[in-house]
Amino acid sequence: MHQLVPEQQLQMANIHRFTPSCSRCRQKKLKCDTNLPCNQCIAKGVHDECRKDSRVPRGRKRPKLATTSSSDKPDDELASLRKRVKQLEQQLARQSAAGSPSLPPPSSSNSSSHPHSDKRSLSSHQLGTSSRGSQTTGPSEISHSHSRDRYSPTAPSFDSDEEEPGETETSLVVLEKLAASDPRVSEPGHGKAMNKQINNVLPSTRIPRPASSPFNAAPAALNERIEMLMLAKRLVPDKHLVDVLIHTFNLGCHNLVGRIMHMPSVQKDVAFFADATVEELLTSPLDMYDLARFLMILRLGMRFYPWKGGMFIDDAAPEFIAINALKNRGDDVSLQWLNLAKRALAVDRNFSLASLTAIQTAILMILDGRDSPTYLRMLLRISIQTSLDMGLHRLGSAMPSSKNPDDDIVHIESGVRIWWYLVVKDWCSAQREGAYTIHPSQMTTRKPLHTTDARLAQGRTDEISRDDHCETSYTLCQIELANIIRESIDLRNEQSTLGGAYDVISPNNQKLLHVKLETFLGDLPPFYRLDSTEMLPGVLAVQRCLLHQQAFDVLLKLNRKSLSSYSERATCTLLAEQIVSTQKLLRSVCPVIDGFWVNFLHLFGATLTLTISLLLDEDLTAEARSRRRGKVQSALDTMHETLGSDRGSRIIETLLAEEQQQWAARQHPAARAGSAARRRPLDLAALTRRIVAQTA
Repeated sequence: MHQLVPEQQLQMANIHRFTPSCSRCRQKKLKCDTNLPCNQCIAKGVHDECRKDSRVPRGRKRPKLATTSSSDKPDDELASLRKRVKQLEQQLARQSAAGSPSLPPPSSSNSSSHPHSDKRSLSSHQLGTSSRGSQTTGPSEISHSHSRDRYSPTAPSFDSDEEEPGETETSLVVLEKLAASDPRVSEPGHGKAMNKQINNVLPSTRIPRPASSPFNAAPAALNERIEMLMLAKRLVPDKHLVDVLIHTFNLGCHNLVGRIMHMPSVQKDVAFFADATVEELLTSPLDMYDLARFLMILRLGMRFYPWKGGMFIDDAAPEFIAINALKNRGDDVSLQWLNLAKRALAVDRNFSLASLTAIQTAILMILDGRDSPTYLRMLLRISIQTSLDMGLHRLGSAMPSSKNPDDDIVHIESGVRIWWYLVVKDWCSAQREGAYTIHPSQMTTRKPLHTTDARLAQGRTDEISRDDHCETSYTLCQIELANIIRESIDLRNEQSTLGGAYDVISPNNQKLLHVKLETFLGDLPPFYRLDSTEMLPGVLAVQRCLLHQQAFDVLLKLNRKSLSSYSERATCTLLAEQIVSTQKLLRSVCPVIDGFWVNFLHLFGATLTLTISLLLDEDLTAEARSRRRGKVQSALDTMHETLGSDRGSRIIETLLAEEQQQWAARQHPAARAGSAARRRPLDLAALTRRIVAQTA
């Protein structure tokens, strides 16, 4: 395997922009294997000079001219064209003399100096006469409509200004969406159309503010809200415990959902809820979505609160004792918070989320992951669809401006972060199904700012240097990694449509993804790099380990098909050992890491790879085997701490027992005396079928 030079790495990262064969093979007409470097350049010893040419797009093929009769001569055609041009010039001159409003005289300076004003006036004339034809104009309509001015060399061209829709197009779009918002029309999965804000159809970067639900005006709804508020008042613990749980959520959990909430604003709402009466809450701007979000923050804060001491945890602190007593008092108050939050989220009786707060609550429920997979998938789909309805995918480089005085940077940034977390969640979830919902070509929203909540509260829009750690550092790295995962899905889908297999990635695609992942790891901020030892703030070590673990997991899945090859098995084993080794550090700084389901999946994949390598490596020494089995056993002990990991643990235990039997058989004197040719090879397929039957 030859090391790629930087220019070759750049070409591999953009392989679709270059020709399949290299420049040398194309010039000398050699048979190129399309790799980089190719076999011909390697054979000649010029592998470092192997380059591919840029693709040159082919022009559109012109249709073949119909066969003409012998009487049709080129001179006759030219004369006919000249005659037709003269007729058109005379026709235009007559129209200009008659004072036609559709076209100024060709010699007029107005047509060249004020093209936009002419276009606007023309659009306003067309609005009442040919509005139906303005959307889709056929060939027959062009010659009879007001678009005659395209014959003039000095007239404004409509085609050149398509990016700036005129009044006609804007009016049509607004009116169409206004008609679609008729209160009698409802869309399944989108909620009632009467709740949609018409202002959102205008070309703007504004994020809609929450609108009041008509359901709240009914007496039954008022009684239900009063009941939920009174129940919440009974279930919420004392103020000092609430503050500890919110701090735990913000420190250990909020980064996992892309910091979708502005925590100073949330804490202000929580303080009001704690001090206000039920009557004051009913008349306040807060709604049931705010209550649901508050309860989910409490639940996740309790779930992420450590149940044992650690590097940054004092198990003798009064709040540690009080919260663990609340957790273990027997009534499962955390589950009651979840059930009440689900009631509050569904208070509008529709399948829509009417505000950013509602989407934030749904995202927290997805992170909690205690409901059925079907329910969680539904929440994710509804969250994405509601975000699309709000226009969160078309925010562009949204910032506060004088045109939108009601929008502040906190509100805009919350919408941006919500959208990008849904993007990351959608792309990463697609690793299972091979299909995602959000396509990068269909969104314009900028990435979240590299800043802090405190700076946003001051109205600051400038960013902190990427070399300095801040609250959104992990979020931005997650976005970059999710983009690589999405590209890997695209490559797999592309090769499957060309007749290949989806699960087994081709060598070229594998090399391309290798380059991207290595570039990602190399471009990480200094505090996230592989050689970093920074430990403060306390969450930094956890974030660094999680990023490395996710990148190693993707690399491991790329190389896992080579596990049966002795030469490639060492790479997979090293990656798997690296993932298993990070668990010790993770557990020392984050005692609740064992409860992360995604952490279990990464750990199980690495442990499975190590166990299979034990079965395949028959020439391991006793010392090397003991060391590798020790890592597997350590990972197995960690798996037992994760709820729902019983089946995965049984799979590893069965494989370890099989490996022990094979090792004992090889150590038997009769086996040592026998030749290697008489040894029975490992039938991994039969072993897999047996394990599936046992654990099903």
